[in-house]
Amino acid sequence: MAVLFPRNSVLVTTGLALVLATTSGCGFFRRMAGNDTVDLKKAQVASMSVDLRRQQKTICPREPVQMAVFAKVTLEGDKAVKDIETWQGKHGANKNDKMEFADFAFHSEQGSFDEDGWFAPNPNLLATASKEFEIKSVFRQRPDKFSFSTTYKPDYSCIKQAGKSGVSGQQGHGGPSGESGKAGSDGGQGGSGSPGGQGGSGSDGQPGPHLTAYATMVKTPFYEKLVAVRISGDYEDFVLVPDGQPFSLRAPGGSGGSGGHGGSAGRGGSGGSAPYVGGAGGQGANGGSGGMGANGAAGGSIDLVVDSRYPDLAKIITLEAPGGEAGAPGAAGAGGSGGSGGSGTGQGGKRGPDGGAGAQGAPGSGGRRGPDGRVSAKAGSVLDQFGGLTEGVAVLGTEAPAAAVAQADAPADAKDAAPGKGKPTEKAAGAKGAKKKLKGK
Repeated sequence: MAVLFPRNSVLVTTGLALVLATTSGCGFFRRMAGNDTVDLKKAQVASMSVDLRRQQKTICPREPVQMAVFAKVTLEGDKAVKDIETWQGKHGANKNDKMEFADFAFHSEQGSFDEDGWFAPNPNLLATASKEFEIKSVFRQRPDKFSFSTTYKPDYSCIKQAGKSGVSGQQGHGGPSGESGKAGSDGGQGGSGSPGGQGGSGSDGQPGPHLTAYATMVKTPFYEKLVAVRISGDYEDFVLVPDGQPFSLRAPGGSGGSGGHGGSAGRGGSGGSAPYVGGAGGQGANGGSGGMGANGAAGGSIDLVVDSRYPDLAKIITLEAPGGEAGAPGAAGAGGSGGSGGSGTGQGGKRGPDGGAGAQGAPGSGGRRGPDGRVSAKAGSVLDQFGGLTEGVAVLGTEAPAAAVAQADAPADAKDAAPGKGKPTEKAAGAKGAKKKLKGK
């Protein structure tokens, strides 16, 4: 008898065979998985450049940024020059026809890199407030020809909040599952399943921190005007925020832990086989109850003192000390299914009745939200809280003697070249952060 295959199936099978015939098995599956990167070992690299994988060529100290390498290459077996680059995104991104980050070495004294080319800057803002980020990049196969040093000024647009939360409570443990009932024998009824156990209760959250914060205006070598906030108390920090950008200082209570889920119940055992009529299936057990959600903790406290010379800072800095969220109730455990009836043997034999299913357990109860904490803001003297800042960072209206002398001795045209209010200085607006490029010899 002839076997006929649909025409479309033949085309698909033939196409797949052609792909596998023209592509190594490993290469085919690498491409399907999005891991078919460009092999540069035998490629001719004409030129290469390095930059940040973002439109604005600056680095915010509290936001990771990915590096980007661009190259003009002639791959092995090709005659035409191709433009290629490193892949974009996190782990799991499509890397087909892209350069692999493993072909490059990156280094900076002001942060660290991961295997996917992401730069994690030093989060201490004062470490880079008066100097640019410097990143060294090297093409491992030709470090003598393609080594780069790029610099990028800091920016603070990513800093929109600061503070600390109370520790969240732990989730309750899940209830143990019930066991299935034993199967019946010789036409006997199947055994009942055992019920699921109750889920554990979550633990309460911990109270929010007690913070005291001071705010003023400062200038740096890159910006004429920034909001500076120093935080002390149960948590210490120093942040810089662009003038006019909303900013929130938070001290929320910890959330309550959710209740654990109830255990699933055991199913009933199957009925035993017997002549004529099989045994009845066993009863499924009831699911376990969900655990209780825990209570959220009280919010902390925030006392803000803004520089009396800049009272409007109190309007752009939002203070928040909400109570911790209530822990969610634990989910109910599923009821066990009834055991199947045993089969009846012989002519006219009948199957025994199935056992009844158990009921779903009851869900747990949720916890309570914690009470809100206390916040306050007032104007006052804060200059003593900003002494000893990094060289080049100064509170507006104050000036170090050495800086004053330097300004007095500066030529008149240099004084006139001071940047406008709220804008980067000439140093920041320069081409230092631009893409660096080297051509092959």
